[in-house]
Amino acid sequence: MHYPSASGFVLCLSGLRRFFADLNDRIFHTLMEASQSQDRQLTSEHMKLMGLDPVGDRVFLMELVEIYGIDVMLIVDNPCCPT
Repeated sequence: MHYPSASGFVLCLSGLRRFFADLNDRIFHTLMEASQSQDRQLTSEHMKLMGLDPVGDRVFLMELVEIYGIDVMLIVDNPCCPT
């Protein structure tokens, strides 16, 4: 089903569903891989590969990891405080 948007673009619900299903698969696949690795670290690079922003999506990812009980350690660079 297609719906007109305010900007004149047509939104395709099946396309949106596919986008979010793919994003979900990519996130959980990466989280499972990290949880099964020897160091169990999830880095900024992992977040970028998942399609997430390492700073802006950090809380979202931390909540996701906690809710699903995924055993990973989130290691994300803090742009305000370089090491």
